[in-house]
Amino acid sequence: MGKLNVDVFSDLKDIFQISGNILGVIVYGKDKNKSAKLDLPYQYVQMQNVEKNIYEVWFTDETVEYKQYGNCVEGKSLHYCFRAVEENDSEGEHSENAEKAYRNILQEFDFNVFRVVRFWNYIPGINEYGEYDEHYKEFCVGRERAFYNFYKENGEVYPAATGIGSNGKDLCIVLLAVHIDASRYSIENPRQIPAYEYPTKFGISSPKFSRATFVQYKKNKILFVSGTASIIGSSSVYTGDVKKQLYTTIENVNLLFCKENLHRYSVLSNDNDMNLRYIKVYIKCWEDYQKIRAICERNFDKNKIIYMQSDVCRQELLVEIEGVWS
Repeated sequence: MGKLNVDVFSDLKDIFQISGNILGVIVYGKDKNKSAKLDLPYQYVQMQNVEKNIYEVWFTDETVEYKQYGNCVEGKSLHYCFRAVEENDSEGEHSENAEKAYRNILQEFDFNVFRVVRFWNYIPGINEYGEYDEHYKEFCVGRERAFYNFYKENGEVYPAATGIGSNGKDLCIVLLAVHIDASRYSIENPRQIPAYEYPTKFGISSPKFSRATFVQYKKNKILFVSGTASIIGSSSVYTGDVKKQLYTTIENVNLLFCKENLHRYSVLSNDNDMNLRYIKVYIKCWEDYQKIRAICERNFDKNKIIYMQSDVCRQELLVEIEGVWS
Protein backbone atom coordinates (compact mmCIF):
# COMPACT_ATOMS: atom_id res chain seq x y z
CA MET A 1 0.00 0.00 0.00
CA GLY A 2 1.51 3.32 -1.08
CA LYS A 3 1.80 6.38 1.10
CA LEU A 4 -0.74 9.19 1.33
CA ASN A 5 0.83 12.66 1.42
CA VAL A 6 -0.32 16.25 1.70
CA ASP A 7 1.44 19.54 1.17
CA VAL A 8 0.35 23.16 1.05
CA PHE A 9 1.61 25.79 -1.40
CA SER A 10 0.96 29.46 -2.10
CA ASP A 11 2.29 29.36 -5.66
CA LEU A 12 0.55 27.29 -8.32
CA LYS A 13 3.76 26.31 -10.10
CA ASP A 14 5.07 24.63 -6.92
CA ILE A 15 2.36 21.98 -7.23
CA PHE A 16 4.09 20.44 -10.19
CA GLN A 17 7.35 19.97 -8.28
CA ILE A 18 5.69 17.29 -6.14
CA SER A 19 7.40 13.93 -6.12
CA GLY A 20 4.31 11.81 -6.59
CA ASN A 21 0.95 11.63 -8.33
CA ILE A 22 -1.74 14.12 -7.41
CA LEU A 23 -5.09 12.79 -6.21
CA GLY A 24 -6.70 16.22 -5.93
CA VAL A 25 -6.33 19.82 -4.82
CA ILE A 26 -8.37 22.15 -2.62
CA VAL A 27 -7.82 25.77 -3.62
CA TYR A 28 -8.66 28.62 -1.20
CA GLY A 29 -8.93 32.18 -2.49
CA LYS A 30 -10.94 35.39 -2.43
CA ASP A 31 -12.03 35.57 -6.07
CA LYS A 32 -13.15 32.44 -7.87
CA ASN A 33 -13.22 34.21 -11.24
CA LYS A 34 -9.48 34.87 -11.03
CA SER A 35 -8.51 31.34 -10.03
CA ALA A 36 -6.26 29.19 -12.18
CA LYS A 37 -7.97 26.22 -13.81
CA LEU A 38 -6.27 22.89 -13.13
CA ASP A 39 -6.37 19.82 -15.37
CA LEU A 40 -6.90 17.50 -12.41
CA PRO A 41 -9.54 17.09 -9.69
CA TYR A 42 -9.78 20.23 -7.61
CA GLN A 43 -12.27 22.26 -5.62
CA TYR A 44 -12.08 26.04 -5.40
CA VAL A 45 -13.34 27.43 -2.09
CA GLN A 46 -14.06 31.14 -1.96
CA MET A 47 -13.14 32.65 1.43
CA GLN A 48 -13.60 36.10 2.93
CA ASN A 49 -9.93 36.83 3.52
CA VAL A 50 -6.89 34.93 2.28
CA GLU A 51 -3.59 36.73 1.65
CA LYS A 52 -3.06 34.78 -1.58
CA ASN A 53 -4.43 31.59 -3.09
CA ILE A 54 -3.64 28.49 -1.02
CA TYR A 55 -3.26 25.08 -2.67
CA GLU A 56 -3.79 22.04 -0.44
CA VAL A 57 -2.50 19.11 -2.49
CA TRP A 58 -3.17 15.45 -1.72
CA PHE A 59 -0.88 13.00 -3.51
CA THR A 60 0.51 9.48 -3.46
CA ASP A 61 3.25 7.37 -5.02
CA GLU A 62 0.58 5.17 -6.61
CA THR A 63 -0.75 5.58 -10.15
CA VAL A 64 -3.78 7.90 -10.19
CA GLU A 65 -6.72 7.86 -12.59
CA TYR A 66 -9.15 10.73 -13.07
CA LYS A 67 -12.89 10.51 -13.68
CA GLN A 68 -15.94 12.73 -13.56
CA TYR A 69 -19.44 11.76 -12.44
CA GLY A 70 -21.72 14.63 -13.41
CA ASN A 71 -20.34 17.59 -11.45
CA CYS A 72 -18.30 15.32 -9.15
CA VAL A 73 -14.59 15.06 -9.97
CA GLU A 74 -12.43 12.16 -8.75
CA GLY A 75 -8.79 11.19 -8.45
CA LYS A 76 -8.37 7.54 -7.51
CA SER A 77 -5.44 5.18 -7.05
CA LEU A 78 -5.43 1.59 -5.87
CA HIS A 79 -5.71 2.58 -2.20
CA TYR A 80 -6.90 6.22 -2.15
CA CYS A 81 -9.79 8.27 -3.46
CA PHE A 82 -10.28 12.05 -3.61
CA ARG A 83 -13.63 13.48 -4.67
CA ALA A 84 -15.01 17.01 -4.87
CA VAL A 85 -18.40 18.46 -5.75
CA GLU A 86 -20.11 21.83 -5.65
CA GLU A 87 -23.79 22.70 -5.63
CA ASN A 88 -25.32 26.13 -6.15
CA ASP A 89 -26.82 26.97 -2.77
CA SER A 90 -28.36 30.35 -3.60
CA GLU A 91 -31.70 28.87 -4.70
CA GLY A 92 -33.97 26.22 -3.23
CA GLU A 93 -33.81 24.84 0.28
CA HIS A 94 -30.39 24.46 1.88
CA SER A 95 -31.25 21.01 3.21
CA GLU A 96 -32.22 19.82 -0.28
CA ASN A 97 -29.04 21.28 -1.76
CA ALA A 98 -26.90 19.55 0.86
CA GLU A 99 -28.64 16.23 0.27
CA LYS A 100 -28.17 16.57 -3.49
CA ALA A 101 -24.48 17.45 -3.12
CA TYR A 102 -23.84 14.46 -0.85
CA ARG A 103 -25.69 12.08 -3.11
CA ASN A 104 -23.60 13.36 -6.00
CA ILE A 105 -20.28 12.96 -4.22
CA LEU A 106 -21.21 9.45 -3.06
CA GLN A 107 -22.62 8.20 -6.37
CA GLU A 108 -21.00 4.96 -7.52
CA PHE A 109 -18.78 5.02 -4.44
CA ASP A 110 -17.90 1.44 -3.47
CA PHE A 111 -17.93 0.97 0.31
CA ASN A 112 -16.67 -2.56 -0.26
CA VAL A 113 -13.37 -1.07 -1.44
CA PHE A 114 -13.00 2.33 0.24
CA ARG A 115 -13.85 3.95 3.57
CA VAL A 116 -14.26 7.72 3.80
CA VAL A 117 -11.90 9.13 6.44
CA ARG A 118 -12.38 12.87 5.89
CA PHE A 119 -15.04 15.31 4.68
CA TRP A 120 -14.61 19.05 4.19
CA ASN A 121 -17.81 21.10 3.95
CA TYR A 122 -17.65 24.76 2.91
CA ILE A 123 -21.03 26.37 3.40
CA PRO A 124 -21.96 29.87 2.13
CA GLY A 125 -23.88 32.02 4.60
CA ILE A 126 -23.41 29.39 7.29
CA ASN A 127 -24.79 31.60 10.10
CA GLU A 128 -27.64 33.12 8.12
CA TYR A 129 -31.24 32.14 8.67
CA GLY A 130 -32.59 30.00 5.84
CA GLU A 131 -36.01 28.59 5.02
CA TYR A 132 -36.78 27.37 8.55
CA ASP A 133 -33.55 27.47 10.60
CA GLU A 134 -29.92 28.53 10.55
CA HIS A 135 -28.18 27.51 7.35
CA TYR A 136 -25.77 25.11 9.07
CA LYS A 137 -28.63 23.32 10.82
CA GLU A 138 -30.48 22.98 7.51
CA PHE A 139 -27.28 21.64 5.94
CA CYS A 140 -27.10 18.99 8.69
CA VAL A 141 -30.64 17.86 7.85
CA GLY A 142 -29.75 17.27 4.21
CA ARG A 143 -26.47 15.57 5.06
CA GLU A 144 -28.24 13.15 7.41
CA ARG A 145 -30.81 12.25 4.76
CA ALA A 146 -28.05 11.51 2.26
CA PHE A 147 -26.02 9.59 4.82
CA TYR A 148 -28.86 7.25 5.75
CA ASN A 149 -28.24 4.70 3.00
CA PHE A 150 -24.47 5.03 3.08
CA TYR A 151 -23.85 4.97 6.83
CA LYS A 152 -26.77 3.88 8.97
CA GLU A 153 -27.78 0.94 6.80
CA ASN A 154 -24.17 -0.18 6.40
CA GLY A 155 -23.22 0.19 10.06
CA GLU A 156 -20.50 2.67 9.18
CA VAL A 157 -18.88 5.12 11.56
CA TYR A 158 -18.79 8.81 10.74
CA PRO A 159 -15.44 10.18 9.55
CA ALA A 160 -13.66 13.36 10.58
CA ALA A 161 -15.14 16.50 9.04
CA THR A 162 -15.13 20.27 8.95
CA GLY A 163 -18.21 22.42 8.47
CA ILE A 164 -17.17 26.04 7.98
CA GLY A 165 -18.39 29.16 6.23
CA SER A 166 -17.42 30.32 2.76
CA ASN A 167 -18.20 33.13 0.35
CA GLY A 168 -19.89 32.92 -3.00
CA LYS A 169 -22.97 30.86 -3.81
CA ASP A 170 -21.61 27.32 -3.95
CA LEU A 171 -21.75 24.62 -1.32
CA CYS A 172 -18.38 22.86 -1.72
CA ILE A 173 -17.74 19.33 -0.42
CA VAL A 174 -14.55 17.29 -0.60
CA LEU A 175 -13.98 13.72 0.59
CA LEU A 176 -10.89 11.62 1.09
CA ALA A 177 -11.12 7.83 1.34
CA VAL A 178 -8.69 4.98 1.96
CA HIS A 179 -8.78 1.29 1.06
CA ILE A 180 -10.44 -1.06 3.54
CA ASP A 181 -7.07 -2.77 4.06
CA ALA A 182 -6.03 0.19 6.24
CA SER A 183 -6.97 0.20 9.91
CA ARG A 184 -9.24 3.11 10.72
CA TYR A 185 -10.32 4.49 14.09
CA SER A 186 -12.84 7.25 14.84
CA ILE A 187 -11.58 9.27 17.80
CA GLU A 188 -13.65 11.38 20.21
CA ASN A 189 -12.65 14.05 22.73
CA PRO A 190 -13.14 12.92 26.36
CA ARG A 191 -14.43 16.35 27.42
CA GLN A 192 -16.85 16.76 24.52
CA ILE A 193 -20.12 15.04 23.68
CA PRO A 194 -19.77 13.38 20.26
CA ALA A 195 -21.23 15.77 17.69
CA TYR A 196 -23.57 13.09 16.34
CA GLU A 197 -25.11 12.85 19.83
CA TYR A 198 -25.79 16.57 20.31
CA PRO A 199 -29.19 17.43 21.82
CA THR A 200 -31.88 18.77 19.49
CA LYS A 201 -31.40 22.39 20.68
CA PHE A 202 -28.44 22.41 18.29
CA GLY A 203 -30.62 21.27 15.39
CA ILE A 204 -33.11 18.54 14.56
CA SER A 205 -30.28 16.64 12.84
CA SER A 206 -27.05 16.42 14.78
CA PRO A 207 -23.74 17.01 12.92
CA LYS A 208 -22.62 13.65 11.57
CA PHE A 209 -18.86 13.49 12.12
CA SER A 210 -16.22 12.20 14.52
CA ARG A 211 -13.74 14.52 16.23
CA ALA A 212 -10.82 12.82 14.47
CA THR A 213 -9.95 9.84 12.31
CA PHE A 214 -6.75 7.87 12.79
CA VAL A 215 -5.59 5.71 9.88
CA GLN A 216 -2.75 3.18 10.02
CA TYR A 217 -1.35 0.93 7.29
CA LYS A 218 1.85 -0.96 8.01
CA LYS A 219 4.22 1.67 9.45
CA ASN A 220 2.37 4.63 7.97
CA LYS A 221 0.07 6.67 10.18
CA ILE A 222 -2.09 9.72 9.55
CA LEU A 223 -4.42 11.59 11.89
CA PHE A 224 -7.19 13.83 10.57
CA VAL A 225 -8.42 16.29 13.20
CA SER A 226 -11.88 17.68 12.50
CA GLY A 227 -12.79 21.32 12.72
CA THR A 228 -12.38 22.01 16.44
CA ALA A 229 -13.61 24.99 18.44
CA SER A 230 -14.20 26.24 21.98
CA ILE A 231 -16.78 23.65 22.97
CA ILE A 232 -16.92 21.67 26.21
CA GLY A 233 -19.61 19.02 26.48
CA SER A 234 -21.87 20.37 23.75
CA SER A 235 -21.79 24.03 24.82
CA SER A 236 -19.76 26.91 23.47
CA VAL A 237 -17.57 28.49 26.16
CA TYR A 238 -15.90 31.89 26.62
CA THR A 239 -18.32 33.79 24.41
CA GLY A 240 -16.79 37.08 23.29
CA ASP A 241 -13.22 36.24 24.40
CA VAL A 242 -11.19 35.14 21.38
CA LYS A 243 -8.04 34.37 23.36
CA LYS A 244 -9.80 32.04 25.81
CA GLN A 245 -11.69 30.43 22.95
CA LEU A 246 -8.42 29.81 21.12
CA TYR A 247 -6.67 28.33 24.16
CA THR A 248 -9.66 26.03 24.73
CA THR A 249 -9.61 25.03 21.06
CA ILE A 250 -5.90 24.17 21.22
CA GLU A 251 -6.47 22.13 24.37
CA ASN A 252 -9.25 20.24 22.59
CA VAL A 253 -6.96 19.51 19.64
CA ASN A 254 -4.16 18.28 21.91
CA LEU A 255 -6.54 16.09 23.91
CA LEU A 256 -7.62 14.24 20.79
CA PHE A 257 -4.29 12.64 20.01
CA CYS A 258 -2.56 12.48 23.36
CA LYS A 259 -1.35 8.95 24.11
CA GLU A 260 -3.96 8.39 26.84
CA ASN A 261 -6.86 9.25 24.54
CA LEU A 262 -5.59 7.19 21.62
CA HIS A 263 -5.17 4.19 23.94
CA ARG A 264 -8.91 4.41 24.70
CA TYR A 265 -9.44 3.41 21.08
CA SER A 266 -6.74 0.72 21.10
CA VAL A 267 -4.49 2.96 19.03
CA LEU A 268 -0.87 2.46 20.04
CA SER A 269 1.20 5.55 19.40
CA ASN A 270 4.11 7.31 21.00
CA ASP A 271 3.70 10.98 21.85
CA ASN A 272 6.26 12.15 19.33
CA ASP A 273 5.98 9.72 16.43
CA MET A 274 3.70 11.93 14.31
CA ASN A 275 4.59 15.30 12.85
CA LEU A 276 2.28 18.18 12.04
CA ARG A 277 1.65 18.49 8.30
CA TYR A 278 -0.54 21.58 8.60
CA ILE A 279 -3.27 23.25 10.59
CA LYS A 280 -5.92 25.50 9.11
CA VAL A 281 -7.10 28.31 11.39
CA TYR A 282 -10.47 29.79 10.49
CA ILE A 283 -10.96 33.27 11.95
CA LYS A 284 -14.39 34.87 12.19
CA CYS A 285 -13.25 38.48 12.73
CA TRP A 286 -10.09 39.41 10.83
CA GLU A 287 -9.21 42.08 13.40
CA ASP A 288 -8.40 39.15 15.73
CA TYR A 289 -5.79 37.83 13.30
CA GLN A 290 -2.67 39.17 15.06
CA LYS A 291 -3.79 37.93 18.49
CA ILE A 292 -4.66 34.51 17.07
CA ARG A 293 -1.43 34.27 15.11
CA ALA A 294 0.71 35.06 18.17
CA ILE A 295 -0.93 32.30 20.21
CA CYS A 296 -0.88 29.75 17.40
CA GLU A 297 2.81 30.31 16.70
CA ARG A 298 3.61 29.59 20.34
CA ASN A 299 1.83 26.25 20.08
CA PHE A 300 2.48 25.07 16.50
CA ASP A 301 5.23 25.30 13.90
CA LYS A 302 4.57 28.70 12.29
CA ASN A 303 5.52 27.31 8.88
CA LYS A 304 2.68 24.78 9.10
CA ILE A 305 -0.17 27.22 9.82
CA ILE A 306 -2.72 28.51 7.30
CA TYR A 307 -4.98 31.41 8.28
CA MET A 308 -8.29 32.20 6.59
CA GLN A 309 -11.29 34.33 7.46
CA SER A 310 -14.64 32.59 7.58
CA ASP A 311 -17.72 32.28 9.73
CA VAL A 312 -17.85 29.33 12.11
CA CYS A 313 -20.82 26.96 12.52
CA ARG A 314 -22.11 28.79 15.61
CA GLN A 315 -22.57 32.56 15.78
CA GLU A 316 -20.70 32.87 19.09
CA LEU A 317 -17.61 30.91 18.01
CA LEU A 318 -14.72 33.12 16.90
CA VAL A 319 -12.09 30.62 15.78
CA GLU A 320 -11.81 27.03 14.59
CA ILE A 321 -8.81 24.77 13.93
CA GLU A 322 -8.38 21.60 11.90
CA GLY A 323 -5.21 19.70 11.11
CA VAL A 324 -3.32 16.70 9.81
CA TRP A 325 -0.52 14.83 11.56
CA SER A 326 1.46 11.93 10.10
